[in-house]
Amino acid sequence: MNTFVYVSVNVNQRLKTSAATLLLTFVKRKLSSSNNQNHVIFEEVNGKSIIWLNRPHALNALSTSMTEKICTQMMSWKKELRPVIFKATEGVAFSAGGDLKEALSRKADLATNLTRMIALMASYQPPCIVLMDGVTMGAGCSISVCGRFSVATERTVFALPEVAKGYFPDVGASHFLPGLPGRLGYLLALTGHRLEGHQVMEAGLATHYCQSTSLQGLQGALVSCPGTSSLDIEHVLEEHAQSKGSSAESTVALNLKDVETCFSAATVEDIMLRLKYLDHAWAREALARMTAASPTSLKVTKKLLDNGAKLALSKCLLMAHSLSLNYTLTQVSDFDEGIRATLIDKDRRPRWKPAKLEEVTDDMVDKLFAPLSSRFDLRI
Repeated sequence: MNTFVYVSVNVNQRLKTSAATLLLTFVKRKLSSSNNQNHVIFEEVNGKSIIWLNRPHALNALSTSMTEKICTQMMSWKKELRPVIFKATEGVAFSAGGDLKEALSRKADLATNLTRMIALMASYQPPCIVLMDGVTMGAGCSISVCGRFSVATERTVFALPEVAKGYFPDVGASHFLPGLPGRLGYLLALTGHRLEGHQVMEAGLATHYCQSTSLQGLQGALVSCPGTSSLDIEHVLEEHAQSKGSSAESTVALNLKDVETCFSAATVEDIMLRLKYLDHAWAREALARMTAASPTSLKVTKKLLDNGAKLALSKCLLMAHSLSLNYTLTQVSDFDEGIRATLIDKDRRPRWKPAKLEEVTDDMVDKLFAPLSSRFDLRI
């Protein structure tokens, strides 16, 4: 089955925003209605490139095939100096990240492709622009943050739920999470805590914010913009962006001091102990989520972020890639068990091994971070 379609549309550079919007609406509806089997749609409009994620039934989860084709097409566009816009065709999600069911059998392949894709996006010139309208989770978060520009909307739900599935936030998360204010990145990674709407930009995880109803106009303006440089793109984004969300959305900063107090502890056990004695609803929820998560994943994720705080993105990508392969090579079972419990049997009762934090030793964690043999080297 084909998983992508390529469309080229030539538009005069003086095309007005309204005309560009109408054209994109027509192409979007035509392709998504008649080619639902095409999980990625590549489009060229007026010297701009668009990558449509078109797998709404799976929340636009990225398969190995999709990531391979995205990397190949982006490399072709890179030679032509085309800005690239990422967005979803329809549905409630931008992207829920990697296809976890496929990863059960092809974890190494998917991890390698996603690593290459994020590295390519981060170094891409002209820039990548991600319209993160809707559910944005796992590797979908890395796609959004590691590009040059990202736009959140009131529909954006940003989360990294990997520890609840026996895994860890990979493909670049260890680079952008440690630098968030008030140890917020540790809260997101160790609990799967969600940020919504304007909170995502407040936290520094999106460069711009606008209402979802305005995205059509923004996209048309990006396409009809005569320039292709970062400054040209930023000017268009600034014209359409909104600086403030509603007062109900602006809640990220309220608990940052308490978040920092709890998540600056040296160990996972001490983080949970501090949460236990903090009388706030968010702390009780965070503790409950950590208690239910994979003990191995919690300790691996803590070490991953601690290490990533000192590393460049390229090193973080390689570290997470190595860690992912070590999970496979050493047969860490928690990932398989987490996917079984959440996505296959859906009993929500994972049987973690080891089952308790105190049973996960430093030596066990360190072995997962051990360098791979040269035959697994990845160049990015």
